[in-house]
Amino acid sequence: MKIKQLSVAAFMLLFFFYACTKKETPPREDPVTERPPAPKTEPRTPERLSATLSGTLVKAEIEEGEAVQAVLNLSESLSRDFHLELRIAIDSDTIGAYINPEDYESRFEYSVDEGQNWTAGTDSRVTFPKRNKSLWVQLKTIDDTQLELNESFQWHIEAVADDPIKVSGDVPVMGVTVNDNEPNPYEEQLTGALYDIENKNEFKLKGLNRDAFYPKKYKAMIDEGLPEKLIAEIAALNELELPIVEFEAFFDSTGNLGGFVYNLSETSDRWVMGLNVAIAFEKFTPSGTQAQEYNANGELGYIIAHEYGHILTLNNKKQVDSRIAEADCKHLHLQEGCLEKESALNQFHELFYQRTDSLPKPSHVSDYAHTNIAEDIAESFAFYVAQQTIVPSTVESSGALQKINFVAENKDLKGLKTPVLNATHVTLPLYLSQVRGFRYNRNNRGQRIPCLGRDAVREAFFDKQKRDKTK
Repeated sequence: MKIKQLSVAAFMLLFFFYACTKKETPPREDPVTERPPAPKTEPRTPERLSATLSGTLVKAEIEEGEAVQAVLNLSESLSRDFHLELRIAIDSDTIGAYINPEDYESRFEYSVDEGQNWTAGTDSRVTFPKRNKSLWVQLKTIDDTQLELNESFQWHIEAVADDPIKVSGDVPVMGVTVNDNEPNPYEEQLTGALYDIENKNEFKLKGLNRDAFYPKKYKAMIDEGLPEKLIAEIAALNELELPIVEFEAFFDSTGNLGGFVYNLSETSDRWVMGLNVAIAFEKFTPSGTQAQEYNANGELGYIIAHEYGHILTLNNKKQVDSRIAEADCKHLHLQEGCLEKESALNQFHELFYQRTDSLPKPSHVSDYAHTNIAEDIAESFAFYVAQQTIVPSTVESSGALQKINFVAENKDLKGLKTPVLNATHVTLPLYLSQVRGFRYNRNNRGQRIPCLGRDAVREAFFDKQKRDKTK
């Protein structure tokens, strides 16, 4: 019992001793995760959403195969992209020689580094990228091998920006000319478009006067080919014995000019015929001009008959001997040479120009027939072709009727009426009296121009165009 009490006392003593000597442990703290410092934020720059657009062409005149380029500028670079609408226009009245779609690429391109690198757009749109103040845009033209007019178009560029982008200002409409680079050695000699005629009816374009103004419908003829009816008419004449080897089409919508012919050879017959093709599609009246189907009124046919009358009466095959000098010529001599004794023109000269008395009036079939003897007989031939019935003449008949009857009875001319009528529709202009020709061929001063004076016709044509441009 005593031992048990001592054990309890000892245990209590040890416990007391331990409790007094034990160090107090501080309360445990939870670990803290160290966080990175908050980033420094700069003041926010407001978006630039409005600017003014302007632009200019790099070159207004280029050669085919080059690109037409424009430089567009913003007053401020924007914070967002926007688009530009681009359009080629050829519908202006000031554009006759319009550019064809096959003469330029189908897509526009743009560059932000002044043309060093290009990005393709669409056929009507490019992007003006954000953070750029300048943008180059271009359209490539195609270098082909076809002889063409120098072609023009108007380039429209317009900003298309969705809210909240606001782009003000206008890019002015820009006129562009694309010059053809094919060789054109005959240009300075021409009034319009010159064609070689091969195999009697194959027309191949060989020369153009690119300085002439061509209304749209006539420019299309140069691009796509002359009217089939016109080609058929010349081909029908070529079935006769005197070949037309070249044809020149020109387009004078005033109606002042009709046509011309000349021979390329001094010893054979290689004829060139030029015609004002506008006469076929435009009916000229004292009150104005009206559109018509090809040669519906027969007036172009009349001019064809007149011009062919020159070929019939001035050819080297039967009518003219160009080897005989004027001093040695015993008959009528013209610039084409010495007329043969039995030629139609020499007989015409003896009958109507060497007489001592005056012919009963009207002495000529038309006012234009007064120009010279060559025009006199050509007009008489055209009247002979155009009139269905020829009243026989006597010495008391008018000089005009006597001349028509001369043609109707001449061995070299009388058989050509039917072939010419089969080739083309020929009538006398209904709005004129029997005295035709207050219009053909005349310059701006009203002076008559011989059909054999090609250079004078050309001069009158361009004088008229020059006057129109200054109005």
